[in-house]
Amino acid sequence: MLRLGRLGRQVIPRHGHSVSQAGASTGFAMRTTLTVDDAVAVQLKRLAHRRRASFKDTVNEALKHGMATMTAPPATPPYRTRPRHLGAFVGIDPTRLGQAGDDVDDLRRMGTQ
Repeated sequence: MLRLGRLGRQVIPRHGHSVSQAGASTGFAMRTTLTVDDAVAVQLKRLAHRRRASFKDTVNEALKHGMATMTAPPATPPYRTRPRHLGAFVGIDPTRLGQAGDDVDDLRRMGTQ
């Protein structure tokens, strides 16, 4: 909720985030109680220690990463070509398709072509 005082001055909203005079949000900070599983808390504490970061920053980064993963569009399935039966070709024996190439090679070797 954006509230401006007299003369358009900024008034800090009740939720604690700062709002510019134009009304655009410049950040959002909210204190809340978050209940996580013990195993998750241990992992977050270890990660914070390894990164030499605060627990709060580590939780925020993990939440941002998780939200980005959860809200990303699903990966597109691979493109697949569906075979179609085109029927028999007149004058072409499918069992002898390789013979045409062999005949051309033979003619080249003999110098006829």
